[in-house]
Amino acid sequence: MQSHKRPKWPWVIGICLIAAIALVFVFSAVRKRPTDTTVYTQYSVQKGSVVSTVTGSGKLESADTEEISVPDGILVSDIAAKIGDEVKKGDTLATFDTESLADKAAEISETLSTIDTNMRALRSSKSVTSVYAPQSGRIKEIYAVQDGDIASTISESGALAILSSDGLMQVQIETAETLPLNADVTVNFDGGSEDGTVASKQDDGYIILLPDDSAPVGGTAEVVYNDTTLGSGVLSVHAPIRVLATGGIIDDILVSVNDSVDSSTKMFSVTDGTLAASYRTLYSERIDAEKTLAEILAYQQNPAILSPADGVISQINLTEGSETGSSAGGANASVTDKETAFAVSTGGATQLVLSVDELDISSIAVGQDADILLDAFPNEHFDATVQHISRVGDTDKTITTFQVELTVASDERLAAGMNASATITIAKKSDVLLIPVAAIYEDADGAYVLLGEAKVRREIVTGLSDGTYVEITDGLAEGDVIEYLQSSSSTSDSFKTSFGGTSSGSESGSGMRKQISGGA
Repeated sequence: MQSHKRPKWPWVIGICLIAAIALVFVFSAVRKRPTDTTVYTQYSVQKGSVVSTVTGSGKLESADTEEISVPDGILVSDIAAKIGDEVKKGDTLATFDTESLADKAAEISETLSTIDTNMRALRSSKSVTSVYAPQSGRIKEIYAVQDGDIASTISESGALAILSSDGLMQVQIETAETLPLNADVTVNFDGGSEDGTVASKQDDGYIILLPDDSAPVGGTAEVVYNDTTLGSGVLSVHAPIRVLATGGIIDDILVSVNDSVDSSTKMFSVTDGTLAASYRTLYSERIDAEKTLAEILAYQQNPAILSPADGVISQINLTEGSETGSSAGGANASVTDKETAFAVSTGGATQLVLSVDELDISSIAVGQDADILLDAFPNEHFDATVQHISRVGDTDKTITTFQVELTVASDERLAAGMNASATITIAKKSDVLLIPVAAIYEDADGAYVLLGEAKVRREIVTGLSDGTYVEITDGLAEGDVIEYLQSSSSTSDSFKTSFGGTSSGSESGSGMRKQISGGA
């Protein structure tokens, strides 16, 4: 009987399968092994300085500008300056056609003649009424003035005049003395004295009443009792009555302070309000026409626009061969209308305007220091100060920014239009405990660090941060040693973001961004 040998290939296949499975496990283990070695870094808590800043960029501008306005309707013969030209005070910027100046002078003279005729007509037809005292009393204050507008006077002062209706003035004094009510006292004031009476007790003193014959409203009075000075206070009317009227112009004041009046007393004569308003309008027009005519006559003597100061031409609104104001005109144009012909930037380029994101604007304050870098002088720093913060934001889609003006220290090398970047110091602390932001962990219970080689959890309270280092206000002492994972992406990344470090802030149109400055 022939024996058959069992084939070896199933064993070979099995061994191969086992080897393949082993290789898979080995390969998986290799892939799961960390590529980074977990390394704990030690840091000894120490004191230092931390600075938080906001940065932005913009262009230098002139902080001061002088505008030159000229009357409309004058023909420009020549323009002798260009935008960007540096000029000296008295330099000729443009010249006028002399015939055009003569025509303008004649036109304004005719306008003045018409205004004068209308004013004479109003004066001859004005209606005058009287303001009477509202009741008997003594006049203690008069606010109305000759030719003054009644509505404006009442708006500013509350009345045309004040009457004392019961014959009494009062003064309140502070004193620790105990006085009997109705006791007689002496009240001294500038220009005289009166016998007074203790009228009522107050929390810290008394009210003294005295006759209203001569005591001045608002004057300081000194109260004396039994040869002892008790104190002083301000004199006021005890029972005041306000004198009012409905409108018009004060034509005449017929009474004086301290006069006694009754309901039949005429206190003021008043020009009719409607006519007075028309008269004031004509008067204002005449003043404008006088000034414009004087300006035209001066140009006839020297038909040139001169620079009012040393500076740089920043704006020109004239066209050679055209009349001034020719683009405005219209049915409502006046012979006294003017336009800005030139603008001259003076005082050097000492202003830098930044746009600050609404998330950062609350940290900016007037008076904060700033450091300026210019593209033109990359190795120099220029001092600046926050001068003004706009409280009205500019919104572009979903981003709102606020303008912040910086005043740069004057330097004759600075020119308008130079590109500049600014770093505003918003907070700074010195001699405080600092640790790296990377050493801080955070969970639901708060911020903590790992203390010592045993890596004991220690809760901490943090303060100012610059994105790299953070102030510790509680939980650690100088010299404490903490450990943290240098290569680990711990929760400190989110902690760093919450502190306004390299991840904080938000860019605006000017490149505004809160950034790091300083450290341990």
